[in-house]
Amino acid sequence: MSDTANILLPFAVAIRTRRRALGLTQLDLAEMCNVQRQTIGRLEGADPNVALGTAMAVADVLGLETRLAAG
Repeated sequence: MSDTANILLPFAVAIRTRRRALGLTQLDLAEMCNVQRQTIGRLEGADPNVALGTAMAVADVLGLETRLAAG
């Protein structure tokens, strides 16, 4: 796993954990977010190639708080 994916892993776990806690499938969540099911799978797999805006939108739909670290 790349360094970037390692950094994204806690976010990926939070997405998957919250989705499951809400009783949603990846397809359910994808439809709620207007993205493809594969996008949710990529987020949950810590794929660094998912657009930041998409990741933030999914987190928002799930009610997850997100913060960007200041440089």
